[in-house]
Amino acid sequence: MAIKRNNILSLIGNGRYHSCILTTFSFDFYFFELKVMKWLRSCGIRNVNVFIDGHFYSELMQQVTGDEMKLATGYSLYPVFEKNIFHPKIWLLLGEKEGLFLVGSGNLTNSGNGSNDEIWGAYHFDIKPQVSKTF
Repeated sequence: MAIKRNNILSLIGNGRYHSCILTTFSFDFYFFELKVMKWLRSCGIRNVNVFIDGHFYSELMQQVTGDEMKLATGYSLYPVFEKNIFHPKIWLLLGEKEGLFLVGSGNLTNSGNGSNDEIWGAYHFDIKPQVSKTF
């Protein structure tokens, strides 16, 4: 039996979601801006928030060249400082009537979302308006 590889980005439908929250341990500016942000924008997602391990973020900021966040602006990067490492890989996408919750093992890097074999679980949910009944 052959295992079929899918890109996690392919699960995001065009125009279904407007906002997302992504968490990661490691982060690659160029991969994220050229691949992930490009894809998210093409799907209509405008509100993008990324939470990253604070210790990795500190190391990353020592290596910046000044060109980061110039290729794809419009996202926020938040370091999370914990006693230990911040290691979840969760994507939460929200739309007007539906959402998508992804839990996996891939970081926001080329290897974590490209060349490595990573595992993901995808959970789609509907957001239904509450109907109040008056008695």
